[in-house]
Amino acid sequence: MLGTTKIAHKKIGEIMATSQNVLEFIMANYKHEKVSETVLQIQVPLPSGRTQMVYVGATDDELQVTSPVAWQENVGADKVLATNTSMFGIVTINGAFALKHNTFLADIDESEIEKAFVVLAVHADDLESALGFDDQF
Repeated sequence: MLGTTKIAHKKIGEIMATSQNVLEFIMANYKHEKVSETVLQIQVPLPSGRTQMVYVGATDDELQVTSPVAWQENVGADKVLATNTSMFGIVTINGAFALKHNTFLADIDESEIEKAFVVLAVHADDLESALGFDDQF
């Protein structure tokens, strides 16, 4: 999935990437839709043939990756919490439950960016399926 755009390597005591560096890297290497100046939407293809929607945003200090799994009106919070076996947190956003992962930009590299949204997408899709839902997101 990675292309040729690279983020400069970190020097000791120096921040390697800014939020703009990370977003530019993602935009150059992945098919995406721009949701806002700091948030991108990526439809991640999965080995199962399903896809998973992932939102990637960057602040001054961190990369935030969120993937919806179910509409709140269709499932209770207790069931979502009990069914989630991933290492990712559960949040609510725009009427949906979602898995969320944050990582600091201070020492991020290209592989960590890709892993952040690909691994989250796999776990989010697994949770969506375990909750009994078709490929909604």
